[in-house]
Amino acid sequence: MRSGRLRSKPKWWPMHVVSSNTPTDIAINRASEQIREALIDLAANILRVIRGAGKPEEIDHQALRFVRATIAHQEAAGCLPHPSLYSTALFYDENERGDRRTDQDPQEHYLEERIVRAVLQLVASRMLRQLTHENKSKYEMAIATNDLSDIREAHRRRMHAELRAQAKPVRKKKRRSKKPKPSPVL
Repeated sequence: MRSGRLRSKPKWWPMHVVSSNTPTDIAINRASEQIREALIDLAANILRVIRGAGKPEEIDHQALRFVRATIAHQEAAGCLPHPSLYSTALFYDENERGDRRTDQDPQEHYLEERIVRAVLQLVASRMLRQLTHENKSKYEMAIATNDLSDIREAHRRRMHAELRAQAKPVRKKKRRSKKPKPSPVL
């Protein structure tokens, strides 16, 4: 039976936790995450405001949050964040976010993404009054929309044909031929 006393501790005791992240690394990572979140919130709200559904009164608070996070990063790292932090935060890819429908045709998904990107370019071009870019994005959107429409129409036709093939054949009722009435005898 053991007593409540511990044996003598080995020489390697007490154990030390070793981490490759220094306090500076932790501060930089925390600031980078705050930048990413603030930038996404700000960008999403601006897009909604452009659409007419956002909260314009939040823009200044969201921008200030972004600037404060950037300053925290600069103080921790000694420099501003690398521009890739901004581009990866703002890059729209629904595959990475797990939003993609698994039952969707990959070509259909690709065309929907082309339409989204063309619309984003169209909005930016209109805001900056860049007529050439605006026209190019309208063209890209029209091409992708037509291609998507063609794919969906072909899919609809295939489904309709499959449903017809699976349906039970319907027997046509035979029409009884009416016996001709004898002509009246005069």
